[in-house]
This record gives sequence, C-alpha cells and structure tokens, in this order.
Amino acid sequence: MVIVVYIFKPFKLYQKQNASNNKILIQRSISVAPQDLTVQGARFCYALFCLVYCVNMNTQLQLIDQIMSIEAQRNTRLRAAAEDTASPPKPNPKPEKPRVQKPLSVREKLWVKNVYDYVYKVKSAECTYEDPQKNECLLKVAEILDISKKTVYVVLREIKLNGVPREPKKSGPKRSFKDKLSKETFTAITQIVHQCRLKKETPFLVKVTQAVNNNPNLPNFSKTTIRSILVHLKLISTTRRRKTTNLPLDIKDEILPEV
Repeated sequence: MVIVVYIFKPFKLYQKQNASNNKILIQRSISVAPQDLTVQGARFCYALFCLVYCVNMNTQLQLIDQIMSIEAQRNTRLRAAAEDTASPPKPNPKPEKPRVQKPLSVREKLWVKNVYDYVYKVKSAECTYEDPQKNECLLKVAEILDISKKTVYVVLREIKLNGVPREPKKSGPKRSFKDKLSKETFTAITQIVHQCRLKKETPFLVKVTQAVNNNPNLPNFSKTTIRSILVHLKLISTTRRRKTTNLPLDIKDEILPEV
C-alpha cells in the first residue's frame, strides 16, 4: 500500500502538468478492448515510466504501442493453443426417434391416386407397344412420396373397391370387460356362484364357467375372463387359495372361497 500511494501522488502532479498529453494517452489506452487485462498493465507501466524517467511524449507512445502489440500476440497464441487442446464435441448419445406412423387422410389418399395416375401415364408414353408393369409404377410412387409400396397398394385397392377413399378409423381407449358388461350380467354371475353354495357344491372355477356359458341369457366367456369378473365382484381373492379335499383337483381348477 505504501508503494502504491507513493507512486499515485506524484502521478497526480504529473497529470496536472501534462493534462493535454495525458488526455491523448488515456484515449489511446481506452481504444484497446476492455475485456483484455493487458490494458491495466500497460497503463501501470506507462505511469511508472513517466514517474521514473520522464521521457518525451513520442517515446511514451512508442512504448505503449510495443507493450500492447506484445500482449496482443501473447493472447493470440494462448487462444490458438486453447482451441487446439479443446476436446471435440461429443456425439449425441440419444438415438433418433422413429417417425410416428399415422393413418393417411382422405386428401393424402387422393394424392397417392393422382401421383399413380401421372406415373402410369408417363410410363405408358415410354412403352409404346405394351402396358407398363404395375410393380414398377408402385415402386416409383413410393419413391416419390417417401412411403412404402404396401401403403400405395392398399390405398389404390381401397379406392378401386369403394370408389372413394374413406376416413381413417379413430382408435379410442381400450375398454375392459367392466365397461362392456352390464350390471345385469354381473348380477347373474353372482347368483350362479351363490346357487352353488346353496346346493352345497364346491364352486370350481371350471364349473362356474360352464354354468355361465350354458345360460342362454349370458354371453360366452373364457375361464380367464370369468376369474377376472369374480375378482372384480370380490367373490375370489387375487391370490389363489385351495381347500384340501379327498378328490384330486386339476392344476388349472380353482375353488372359490366363501363370501
């Protein structure tokens, strides 16, 4: 701190005596890019030089120019070395997402038909004595529209059979058996299970399935669907439980627990 104050006070006196010269030097040093830290070093060297040697103005300007050029060359070399040692950009580890396949609209199907008619017309003009092969036209249309050959064939076949392209079917949410069946069906299945209990019969899963399928008022179900319905009605637990009996049980059969 003592050295800085000792240098700063005489430099103030020197600035008052040479105000015009200092103004030129300050403008000269400000012209350098402010982000370079070498500007402060150049100003400090200039202040020391003026205090110690007090040389003329031209020599001072030449000294500052030399300092600036040396520091600029040094910074250029450092930037070039940093660029050489920089690691190459890492490739993107995420694979490209496949294109989402959507059904063709009516407008797009008409495009396919028009392109096929144009390709067939051009091929017919080239082949004077024979009709162009359909396979070549399909491949050319698929290449132009960037779709598969099978898609082109399906669209042309649909237009040929119906005369007009149809709108694509809207796929809604997948419904389970709970949404498809009515309350009356659930009630009838529950009554079948209770009737087995009242008759003091063992309600095997196979027996309940046969009873449901033999009923003309109920639709036919598989054993897996019947089990899902009974789990939904809380007539059977999700974990399989068996009761020990003297009769041999099939591995796929299951005894319904009492409610």
